[in-house]
Amino acid sequence: PAAPVAAPPAAPPAAPPAASPAAPPAAPPAASGEQRATTAEAKNAFNEGKRLFEAGNFSEAIVFFKKADAKLAGAAPRLQMALAYEKLNQPLDAVASYKAFLAIVAMNPNNKLADKSPMANERILALEALLPAGLTVKVTPAEAKGLRLTVDGSAPASWSNAQELSLSVGAHSIEVKADGFTPHAESKTLKGNEHAVLIVGLTALALPPAVPQAVLAPKAPSGPVAVPAESKKLSNVPAFVTLGIAGAGAVLGTTFGILALRGESDFNANPTEDNAQKSERNALIADMSFGVALTFGITGAVLLAGGGEEPADEKTALSRPVFAPFVGRNSGGMVGSWHF
Repeated sequence: PAAPVAAPPAAPPAAPPAASPAAPPAAPPAASGEQRATTAEAKNAFNEGKRLFEAGNFSEAIVFFKKADAKLAGAAPRLQMALAYEKLNQPLDAVASYKAFLAIVAMNPNNKLADKSPMANERILALEALLPAGLTVKVTPAEAKGLRLTVDGSAPASWSNAQELSLSVGAHSIEVKADGFTPHAESKTLKGNEHAVLIVGLTALALPPAVPQAVLAPKAPSGPVAVPAESKKLSNVPAFVTLGIAGAGAVLGTTFGILALRGESDFNANPTEDNAQKSERNALIADMSFGVALTFGITGAVLLAGGGEEPADEKTALSRPVFAPFVGRNSGGMVGSWHF
C-alpha cells in the first residue's frame, strides 16, 4: 500500500506590524523679539516698584506698578498697587486695584497668586465700609416751587433736584418740603461706596372748599336792629320777706307752745273740759306755726342763695303778704298768702 503522505507544516503566524514611534509634543511657538522685550520691560518695572514699596516710597512704587501692568497685564502688579494705596490711605483706589486683581485671577484660576483672592475680598469689604456713599434725591413734580431738602436736620449747601449728595455710611433722615405740598420724610441707610437713588413723590395739599359769595357778603338788615336788653340784676326782697315770715312763725309757735304747756299745767290742777280744749288748741297752733316757720325758712334760704327770683326793676309787681287768723272748733292758727 502506498505510504501516507505527510501534511505540510503550518505556516507560522504573521508578526504584528511594528508600532511607529510617537511624535514629540509640539513646542510652543517661540516668542518674538518684541514680546520678549515687552516682558522684560514689565518685569523690570515691577521689580523697581517692589524696591520702592519696600523702601516706603509708595507713591513712586505705584507709578512703576502701573507701568508694569500697562506693558503686561498681570495679577502681581495689581495686587501690589492695592497694597500701596492702602499704605497711602486711599481706600477708593485700593478697592479698585483689589477688584482689578480679582478680575485677572478669575480669568486664570491657576494663577500662582490665586490663593490671595480671599484676602483681597476681605480687604474690599473692610475698605468699602470706610468709603463715603452717594445719594441722589429725585423729587416729583420737578416744577414744585420752594423745594427744600434737609438731611439729618441740616440743609446741604447748593443742592438742586436730582443732584447726588456725598454722605457718610449709616442711616440718614431725609425730609423734602415744597410750597403747596405735604412734607415728605423718610430714613435711608447707606453702605460704603454705594450710589443710591431716592425718588420722592410729593402730594399736593388739599384746598379748602369754596365759600359761596352769598355767605361771604352778609345781607344787610332791612328793619331796625334790635338792641339786646341788658341783663337785669335779680332782687333779694322775696328772700328777705320769706325769711321774715319764717321768723314770725317761729315766734308764734314759741308763744302758743308756752301757752300749751301752761294749759296742760292748769288741766292737771283743774281737769275740766274747757282747760283740756284750751291746751289742745294752743298745742295745735304751736305745731302749725313751727311748720310754717320751717317751710318758709327753707324757701327763704333757697331764694337768698339763688340771688332772688325777680328782677330788681319788677319790685312793684310783687303783691303784699296777706295774713288771716284761723280758729276752728278743735283747731286754730294763722293763714298767710304771698304771691311772687
